[in-house]
Amino acid sequence: MCLMTAGCAVGQKSPLGPRPVDAGQEAGLEAGPDAAPADASPEAGTSDAATPSCDPIAQDCPAAEACYVMDVDLASGELETTCEAAGKGVQGAGCGAHGDCARGYQCSEGLCAQFCEPAGDLDCPVGSRCENLGAGVGLCV
Repeated sequence: MCLMTAGCAVGQKSPLGPRPVDAGQEAGLEAGPDAAPADASPEAGTSDAATPSCDPIAQDCPAAEACYVMDVDLASGELETTCEAAGKGVQGAGCGAHGDCARGYQCSEGLCAQFCEPAGDLDCPVGSRCENLGAGVGLCV
C-alpha cells in the first residue's frame, strides 16, 4: 500500500487522500498580504500553530475537531497529525479530503476509513482489516 504521494510508484495513490490546497498555498503564500511564504520555517522559539500534534486513536483534539494524519514518514514510521474541524463521513462514505470525515475517520482513496490499532482487526467493521500506517495507527480497509 502506498502511504505518501511523493513515495508512491507512478499510478499509485496515497490512502490518506488529497491535501486541500487554497490559491494562496499554490502561490506559496499563507493567508494575508504580509504573510511569509508557506515553505518558510517558523522563527526560533515560536511554535507552528497550524499543525498541532494529536493522537488519531485517542482523538484528543477539542470536541468539534478531529485528529487527522497529514503525512507518513516511511523511513521512521512517524506520523504528522493535526486537529481540524471534523466532517460527518463514516466508514465507506465518499470524501475528497480528510476534513470530510468524522472524528475517528480519515479520507483514504476517496472513502472515509476508521482509525484502528494494527495489533488486531477487532477495531474494524466486519469485512475490513486494520492496515498499519505507522506509530501504532492503522486504517480499516
